[in-house]
Amino acid sequence: MALMSIGIETYKGSETQHFFSEPQKRLVEAWAHGYHKLNDSAAHLGLAVGTVKHSGYTITSMMDEGPGTDRVAKAVAYSAQNGWIDPSSFPDSIERKLTEAETLALTLRVLGLSRKEVAVRLKTTEVEIANNLDAINRLIGTKDDNGAIAWAILKVLKKPQAVEAK
Repeated sequence: MALMSIGIETYKGSETQHFFSEPQKRLVEAWAHGYHKLNDSAAHLGLAVGTVKHSGYTITSMMDEGPGTDRVAKAVAYSAQNGWIDPSSFPDSIERKLTEAETLALTLRVLGLSRKEVAVRLKTTEVEIANNLDAINRLIGTKDDNGAIAWAILKVLKKPQAVEAK
């Protein structure tokens, strides 16, 4: 099943059009690659912890538009949509198609819903959602949901013909 077509344009509020500076774009890309802890992000980027903390706060404070409360997921989705995350580190093909449950969970994560919010929306347990999202992360080789969100936008939504089961 292909990832559902969704309305990511909700992240294009007037305040965010030219919001991210180059260092902020690098931070969001680090989040997409699993460096979401403050010290990990700072070390990965070679920046002071205080600088990363301030940048992270600035970025996430602008991500209130759209459904869901996961501001980091929204920042990753917005950055991927705008081409600020390098797609070359994500696979062009996967070994199997996503199941319907995996597709639904990932679609809602792309929209910025937290795992808990996804479980409520789909009337299932957080454990089931975690299992589905963890299976996706293993399948595409990402460290966490932020990587899966970036992959979904960069490889599925932007180039649907590029991602197919092997």
